[in-house]
Amino acid sequence: DTEISLGYNHTVHPRQGDENSGELFFILSYKNLNLELYRGMKAGVNRNNMYYNVDYLYPLSERLGLNIGAGYEYYSEKGLTGKIDYRTGLFYELNGSSTVSLVFAGASHKHAVDDGIRNNRLILGLNMEF
Repeated sequence: DTEISLGYNHTVHPRQGDENSGELFFILSYKNLNLELYRGMKAGVNRNNMYYNVDYLYPLSERLGLNIGAGYEYYSEKGLTGKIDYRTGLFYELNGSSTVSLVFAGASHKHAVDDGIRNNRLILGLNMEF
């Protein structure tokens, strides 16, 4: 029931290549609980930023689950203050490798990037693993 994941995520922003970034991650999973740690890698975007996250997925049925989570982001850049974010949503497993979700997410204060437009939002997601 316990899993450990280590890896690297790379994010690509079409038409905004200067915002492309990468991060190292460590995830410890036990049953339906995930503890996650991310560290930014790109200078001028997210280098040395740290993100700590906890998520719990409560099963409502065999394919439907309620997710509750919170995280804290520490910014290494001077003048930026860390923030707490939170989210709750429904996740529906389409098959063994894909999930669709509808999540409400918010934060303790506006995100330092893009004048806070990333906060207090409803997110429709599709996740595929391969």
